[in-house]
Amino acid sequence: MLAAALALAPLAAAQNLSPGPLSRPHEALDQADRCGDCHSTGRDVGADRCLKCHPGSGAGPGLHGGLVRDSGKSCGDCHQEHNGRDFHLVRLEAQVPGFTHDRTGFPLEGKHQGLACEKCHKGERKLHGTSSRCGSCHEDRHGGQFRDDCVRCHDARGFGGARGFDHGKVWALDGRHAAVPCQKCHADRDGTDRRWSGVAHGNCDACHKDPHAGAMKRPCATCHATDGWKTLSEQAGRDHAPGRFPLEGRHRSVPCAKCHGEKMERKTESRCASCHAEPHGGRLGTKCESCHDAGGWRLKSGAPFDHDRTAYPLAGRHARVACGRCHGGGGSYEGRVHGKAHGACRDCHEDAHRTVFASVEGGDRCDTCHSVAGYAPSSYGLEAHGRSAFPLTGAHRAVPCEGRCHRPVGESAAGLDGLRLKGTPAACASCHPDPHGGDFAARAGNKGCAACHATTSWKAADFDHATTRFPLVGKHQGTPCRTCHGSDQGGAATTYRGLDRRCASCHEDRHAGQFAGAGARDCGDCHDSESFKIVKFDHAGRTSFPLKGAHGTAACVACHPAVTLPWGGETALYRPVVGACGACHADPHQGRTEGVACADCHQATSWRDLAENVAFDHGRTGFRLQGAHGNAPCRRCHGGDTPRVRNGACAACHRDPHRGAEGEACERCHTPAGWAVNDAVRNHERTRFPLSGAHRVADCAACHAAVEPPSYAGTPRDCVACHEQDARRGGIHPDHVKAGFPDRCDECHGTYAWGLARVTHSWWPLRGGHTGVECFRCHAGEVYAGTSDLCEDCHGADYDRTSSPAHAALGFPRACRECHAESAWNPARTDWHDRRFPLRGDHRGLACTDCHAGGQATSFTCTSCHEHAKDRMDQKHQGKGGYAYDSTACLACHPRGSD
Repeated sequence: MLAAALALAPLAAAQNLSPGPLSRPHEALDQADRCGDCHSTGRDVGADRCLKCHPGSGAGPGLHGGLVRDSGKSCGDCHQEHNGRDFHLVRLEAQVPGFTHDRTGFPLEGKHQGLACEKCHKGERKLHGTSSRCGSCHEDRHGGQFRDDCVRCHDARGFGGARGFDHGKVWALDGRHAAVPCQKCHADRDGTDRRWSGVAHGNCDACHKDPHAGAMKRPCATCHATDGWKTLSEQAGRDHAPGRFPLEGRHRSVPCAKCHGEKMERKTESRCASCHAEPHGGRLGTKCESCHDAGGWRLKSGAPFDHDRTAYPLAGRHARVACGRCHGGGGSYEGRVHGKAHGACRDCHEDAHRTVFASVEGGDRCDTCHSVAGYAPSSYGLEAHGRSAFPLTGAHRAVPCEGRCHRPVGESAAGLDGLRLKGTPAACASCHPDPHGGDFAARAGNKGCAACHATTSWKAADFDHATTRFPLVGKHQGTPCRTCHGSDQGGAATTYRGLDRRCASCHEDRHAGQFAGAGARDCGDCHDSESFKIVKFDHAGRTSFPLKGAHGTAACVACHPAVTLPWGGETALYRPVVGACGACHADPHQGRTEGVACADCHQATSWRDLAENVAFDHGRTGFRLQGAHGNAPCRRCHGGDTPRVRNGACAACHRDPHRGAEGEACERCHTPAGWAVNDAVRNHERTRFPLSGAHRVADCAACHAAVEPPSYAGTPRDCVACHEQDARRGGIHPDHVKAGFPDRCDECHGTYAWGLARVTHSWWPLRGGHTGVECFRCHAGEVYAGTSDLCEDCHGADYDRTSSPAHAALGFPRACRECHAESAWNPARTDWHDRRFPLRGDHRGLACTDCHAGGQATSFTCTSCHEHAKDRMDQKHQGKGGYAYDSTACLACHPRGSD
């Protein structure tokens, strides 16, 4: 019994002394004699005891090392024991407030975001020692072709696409190579992967079969380009048999196999006939290049073939005629070349005149009238016609030959046989009818028409009318003869002698005999032969009514109206005319001024011009003129076709703009001094809408005429009742309708001006650099609702393109406010680097590139930067206990990077 009690004593003592069972990782230490492994004297747990088993947990640039350095806590402050076997020693969410994976040196980006921690952190040391190599979590889908350098081509957004790979750094894809699918060059490897590295690409033969079977013995690029196999380079054309047969013109587009065969086995010659059939039958020799070149079959520019050396030189329009038109063969020149008839025009051209010129001397020679410059116009001109029996003068020079003088003679099924050219009558009567009926045939010395007329015009050019009893003056000079001498229409002869010379014999009396009889006057007393209208009529000298004042500018018809004649028609009334005012003017006073002559008050200059010293006391009417009424013209109140007296009510003269809505007492708001209401602003203060700002100077109708009829009572007070169109019109910024702004205009606008908006932006206060930013910079597309307030949503592009330091390459967090302030992008917060690696001591004076070469992220280990100083560090730490040249040992003594 004693032995058993002594055997159980240690375990019982441990349970009596222990505050509780240890967690499962420390289960082996839950013995009475193992307390000293963790506890020093007393109940303290020294960090040095923990580091015996966990040597890498107290140092290093990772999360744990940073926490130890920054917090100054011991291991037991965070990892508490004696809470049972199932107690979890590590709880990041509880022990590290604000924990982000960025602090571990491996920021979670792309598809890494959202993964469960256990996906990467496995095994006993699932939080410490997890490798950041891609191959530690991901299978190498390239079978070791690129070792473990995945980030050269891929990023955390996904494996597909190889967004970081630049094919140009390996072998530039240009021309048609850019469109070739990858698998065309990168062959399949056992169905699991493709060969990406080690693909032969030094020359074209690595991928393309040589169609020339090695006959060319030169690199493919000498002739071909990557734009296409059939596209030959400029140099290829020059290098094709240089000096013997370089490729020019259409030869450049001919496939090589057409001349050399598919395998370049065919022997070739440089003669044209070796490839092309000779169309001239050997008549022009074998030197095709004398007339043609590789640009095409047509004659080349400056060809040495000269048609002038033949018996028929080409001139005029013949020089532009295609060879086949004369030599036949449809352009192949199989027709006749030598011995072609060309002595006469009819050898090629049909005689357009048939047999007309057969009787004319030289009629078989077309060049008598035509030339090779063109068939028309004829070269037989006025000079040639002047040598004929009928020289052309005057208007005859402009008469067309055919149809007028030289009429067609005979017709056949083929058309006109020709024109009469010989024996054409020369007498005037043969072409022109005699309008005088032979009246002058025996007069004027048998000269016929030429006695009075000339060929320049039909008008009698040589007849002097002044030799008659009626000289022609004024408009009579331009009057056609037949107007006075009659017409030959209807068979009546024209009369030239014994005509009546009085005006009435030709002109109708438009005054209907008013100037005949007693006191008769001749037409010439008022009119002349220049025009029927009277240029200036002396009304004072010829009548008893001098025209003064407004009468001088009045139209004649105002006093001499048109009257209807008993036999029909109208004429102006000139006799008799009464000179009294009442004969023309209605009495506007309706007889109330009886006994007073009009001239006593009014002047002839105007009805409104009163005579001097005439004063009318309007007060005698019971309506004294005051204010604006005193300056109003009489006609404004007493006007109209029949002037009348109106009552004194305002509505008798003024239109009520209020449509009766305000009653008939206009004097409540208005005075005779003017229509404007002087106290309108003050009166409006007694309403539900006192006037302020721009409303104080607005026209009343702008608000009260919004309805029909205009209303004053019950006028809406909401801004949109008047300004809805201002808020909803297109083109304004911002677009209120699209943005969904409320109809409460006064939330942003005042009454003084529409443009001075007061936007408080209370939902997201604008501070620093944001105060001067245009609205559309954040609210693109006029979208306001739901706009993000995260920095990265607006400044993501700034983050991506920043190169000093390179935010994206260094894996900086996209939450801008962690390093930057709203006042400006630069400078950044001074403590931003402390979130990764505090800069202390000598580190503060280093440039970024000293540690971050090439702008890449740096592993935070001392020896990664100070490897070159190992010998110096060994010498400097001689005699120092616990010294070792590794990052853990460095940070144990220099936790903040200082001496």
